[in-house]
Amino acid sequence: MHAARGSSWRNAAFSLVRDRRVAFLVVGAFNTVLGTAWFIGFQLLNSTLHVGRFDYLLSLVSAQLASLLCSFVAQRYLVFRVRGQFWADFFRFAAVSTTAFFINLALLTASVELLSWPKIPAQLAVTAVIAVGTYVAHRDFSFRRSPHEVTAAAGSSTQSPSSVASPPAMPSDEPPRPEGASS
Repeated sequence: MHAARGSSWRNAAFSLVRDRRVAFLVVGAFNTVLGTAWFIGFQLLNSTLHVGRFDYLLSLVSAQLASLLCSFVAQRYLVFRVRGQFWADFFRFAAVSTTAFFINLALLTASVELLSWPKIPAQLAVTAVIAVGTYVAHRDFSFRRSPHEVTAAAGSSTQSPSSVASPPAMPSDEPPRPEGASS
């Protein structure tokens, strides 16, 4: 009886994570915790080493580099579930991440230097702001697939599964329309 209860909980959890938005939040939360841990670790190290006034910026750069690959792999395989175009996806992902990084750099600098916020709370606040736009950017740019690519991948039996884009088996990001509603 307990196994059935555990199994239904597990099934409900897996169906929630199949929704791309929920998966993005779960993976994003993990990546945020990981990136924040990297930032804090580097900040504590740099403070101990007396790197200088802008130690927090070195901490941010180091944390960004340490987190990029882990984040790419998690977003690619666990959230957007795409195949093929590995390098194109990686470079687009890196472009979005780099843009978000420079926005982070500017907002963190402004928060610390102009608003006199403490460094770690400032980074936590900036992280919350940055996360909002990255979902849309990764969905519509980093891991995009044209309808042609999705159709070709779904109908192709001559190419290996790892060399083509698989259509994501996920619900749309748009809310469902009521029955009988016209488009």
